[in-house]
Amino acid sequence: MAKTVGTSNLTEVWGSERGAESAPALTAPTLSNQRKGFVAGVAVSNDATWAINQVGEKVNHILQNGVPLWNSETTYAVNNYVNHSGRIYRAVNATTNSTPSLVNANWEAVVLNSDLAGLGGSVGDIKMTAYATPDSGWALCQGQAYSRSTYSALFAKIGTTYGVGNGTTTFNVPNTENRFIQGAGSGRAVGTVQNETGTVSIDGWGAQGGAFGAGVGGRLVVTSGASEIGEALESLRSALTNQTVTNVKPTNIAFHYMIKIV
Repeated sequence: MAKTVGTSNLTEVWGSERGAESAPALTAPTLSNQRKGFVAGVAVSNDATWAINQVGEKVNHILQNGVPLWNSETTYAVNNYVNHSGRIYRAVNATTNSTPSLVNANWEAVVLNSDLAGLGGSVGDIKMTAYATPDSGWALCQGQAYSRSTYSALFAKIGTTYGVGNGTTTFNVPNTENRFIQGAGSGRAVGTVQNETGTVSIDGWGAQGGAFGAGVGGRLVVTSGASEIGEALESLRSALTNQTVTNVKPTNIAFHYMIKIV
């Protein structure tokens, strides 16, 4: 009897020759023979040994990995777990032949330790970093377009809020380049952008108005040259009326924003 222990891609558990430490390679029987099982009076054959090895292979995998491999012919119920391509998935919907993936709505990826170490997060989350190269599953927020089908999970969450892409098959992620971030709320919908302009009120003069400015309070008393002083004040006030200004920014530092895309 030959046993192999310690590998999940086990091909032989039982040898086809008694006492042999290494058994000849088995061949997969026809589908009809695979379904026969043991037949009374028939000695253990290649077919029967193959069937035993199939069971042993699956048991060996579960013992070592804890979760069975996904199979396209198996019907999974909600909350069934499978192992596929090195990740563990939980069935969100009852499904058959629906390949688990990070963008398949029938499956939900189980959070791994590597996710908790900084590569995780929910699709659509945004994080700030001090480095420019996106982590796996993340993308810089530069307003670029992505496929609506390939990144369906992200598209389902943000839609065309940040751009319609080509209008049919793509959509845009947020663009945070050279922009401050403000919390959304009353009067500010998620994804809206405000221009970098505003007005500055000149203290003490107010808005443009009548002689000497409507915003000026009090009286200027002089003993001579009153008209000349009045004209000078009016000229100064007119030059200092409310002005539109740009790039009014506090002291700041720039970091990168990244969005979880898968």
